[in-house]
This record gives sequence, structure tokens and C-alpha cells, in this order.
Amino acid sequence: MEELTPEVIQSALDAGKRLGCREVEVKAGDVTFKAGLPAEDEPVDVIEEAAGEEPAETPAASPVEKNVEAPVVGHFQPLEDEVEVGNQVEKGQVIAEITALGLANDVVAPAGGEIVEILVAAGDAVEYGQALAVIRLES
Repeated sequence: MEELTPEVIQSALDAGKRLGCREVEVKAGDVTFKAGLPAEDEPVDVIEEAAGEEPAETPAASPVEKNVEAPVVGHFQPLEDEVEVGNQVEKGQVIAEITALGLANDVVAPAGGEIVEILVAAGDAVEYGQALAVIRLES
């Protein structure tokens, strides 16, 4: 039986486009790949992410500010008195936890400075890489 490789998937997509199909489904054993195809006159949104760039959802901090980002998906819980606007933090300081699958994962300050904005509340569900707070860097 043929494996579901990128080449097999690309071949199926090319055939689907050539035949004017709106959907392509490829199965190999218990693995299935399914994709919708746009009509010829339908515009296609292309999302390109350059290596090292921040995802579009993450608010960009100014050059003198740095985002504190979630290291995992889970629920945000600030440490008592650590995450408040105006607090000073040091690089590497644990300022919060994200609980995922019953395990607490530390959220550390990526730089030293002052917390100027908190973007999530205690108990909020957060995504990997999501901005949680903004730190104004020390001069």
C-alpha cells in the first residue's frame, strides 16, 4: 500500500485542480488527508510566515518593550503580586504559571523592566506564543 507522503498529496491536489474538483480526499491505510480546493475564479488567501517573525495575532511591542509570551497552551494563572502593572521584574523571573494537563508550567520574564500592560486575566485559556503581558525594558 502506498504511503501518504507530501508527493502523493501534491499529486492528488494537482489532479483535483486539473479536473476542476472542489474537494480532494486521499487515504492510505488508516490515514486520511482531505482538502477543499477553490474554484478557478475564486481568490486564494496565501499565508506565509517567515522564519523568526512573530505570528500576526501577537500584538507587537515597541522597540523599548517586550512581550511576555505563553510557553504552552493552557490556563493562565499569575503568581501572587508578581503580575501587576507597575511591578518591576528581572529577566528570568517566574511571574506566572500556565496549567496544561494538570501540570504547572512557569512563565518567565524575557527581560528586566516594568510591567506596563497585562493582556490576559487569571484563568483565561491561552495559546502557545500568545502575548500575556508587556514589559518596558530597563534603560
